[in-house]
Amino acid sequence: MTIESVFAVLTEYRRVLGITCIVIPAIAFVISWMHGVYQGRETPWRQIYALLVHLSTLIVAALLALGVFYVYQGGSPLDPGVPRFVGIVALVGWLLTLLFVKRVVDFENIRSIRSPILLIISWLVAWTAGFVVYLFEFVLIPGPEYVTVLAAIVLVFLVLRTILRVFARER
Repeated sequence: MTIESVFAVLTEYRRVLGITCIVIPAIAFVISWMHGVYQGRETPWRQIYALLVHLSTLIVAALLALGVFYVYQGGSPLDPGVPRFVGIVALVGWLLTLLFVKRVVDFENIRSIRSPILLIISWLVAWTAGFVVYLFEFVLIPGPEYVTVLAAIVLVFLVLRTILRVFARER
């Protein structure tokens, strides 16, 4: 599968992806009205907010890494085949999700987030590592190559988050 075919799929299903990117902040907004402003720190809501922030960050970081990989391959972000609509909607959805979650709970109270900027950098580095594995055709796990790429993404993300968590404790 080439990058152009991935862009074709993203362009073909742009409405579905756009709706998905808007539904995540809508869920965060609706949930924030279900409880008081200061109860977002409590156990069930905190995990739901963490999941929503992780989902929206994952989508944005995947699209950013895909764009970086495309530019690395020699493409231009201004090419007509690049799905800019999906990227813009995903970025707006991510920012709205952060805004709605920040309104009801401080990021310091959500252990897996703490800093949204470090979170997106972690996901971006993980997706970029996955594309590097794909580019150089490393096969670490027998089977289809996407299994190795997904394993590399998850592994790099978890290792990077662990390093950042240890570094944050030492300060």
